[in-house]
Formats: sequence, structure tokens, C-alpha cells
Amino acid sequence: MKTLPILMIMLVSGLCHGQVYRCLNEHSEITFIDTPCDSQSQPYEIKQTMALKLKDIDAPAIVRIKAKSSAKKSSISASCPRFSATQLRNLRVKDQFQKGMPATAIIKRFGKAQQIQNKPNNKQTWVYKSSRVRRTFKFKDTCLLSWQEKWKGKKSKLSKYQQ
Repeated sequence: MKTLPILMIMLVSGLCHGQVYRCLNEHSEITFIDTPCDSQSQPYEIKQTMALKLKDIDAPAIVRIKAKSSAKKSSISASCPRFSATQLRNLRVKDQFQKGMPATAIIKRFGKAQQIQNKPNNKQTWVYKSSRVRRTFKFKDTCLLSWQEKWKGKKSKLSKYQQ
């Protein structure tokens, strides 16, 4: 029952295509109207110059990457994850560290380590000592693996705000 009015509207709308006629008015100006201006007027064909022309684009080819040697995989994992300058600055301001940070960020924050212990497999342990705190950083391929802070005596009163 509901489909009958919809079908009627679709049929009537198909019959109602309007024609556009080009006419001259009394001031010799060109006007376009939907009714013929005289008996000899002919419908004006509107050019579709602004029509959108679509290009045929081929589907992308599927490229399968085969796993090469494990040496290449280890060199990929050897690089640190990318940290933006903003992320590093925010971590420095909050006095926080994040796994994977580059060693240059630690050097920029604390300077050169007082003690550097080299271990096999490109692992290093850096130790920073001061009168109040001892910080230990463990690196592999210049990427931060872990860190530890040991405070001597009472921890700084400001540390409670560093959450």
C-alpha cells in the first residue's frame, strides 16, 4: 500500500522534465525561461562543461614481502622507536623516562654518566650519582631498556607533586 504512492511519484517526476528556452526580451537581452517565448522558439540544450570526468584507476597490485634473513630483522629491531622532540621535552619536564628512549635524551638531561659499564650484546649500564640520588640506566643498542632511582635519606618534598 505504501509502495503505490512512491511508484506514482517516481512516474510523474520522470514526465516532468523541464525544457529551457533562450529568448530575447524587449531590451534585447538574452534570458532563459521554461516556457516558449514565441511559436518558433526551440529548446536550448545546456552544455555539460562542468560535468565531472572520472578516470579509471587500476586496483593496486598486491606485493608480498618475503622474510629475508634474521640479520635484517635484528637491524630493524636495533633502532629505537621514534620519539618526537615534544614527547622528549614533556618527559624531561615531568622527570619521567620511557622504555625505548634514545641515549642522547638521557645525556641531554643529565650529562655524561659518571660510570659506564659495557656488557656483551651491545648492552651498557650508565650510573649517575649525586648526594641525594643514584640513577641507573640500562641500554641496549643506545635504547633505554630499564632505569632505577635510589634516594638517600628522605625523598625530596617536591617529589610528591611529580605524579
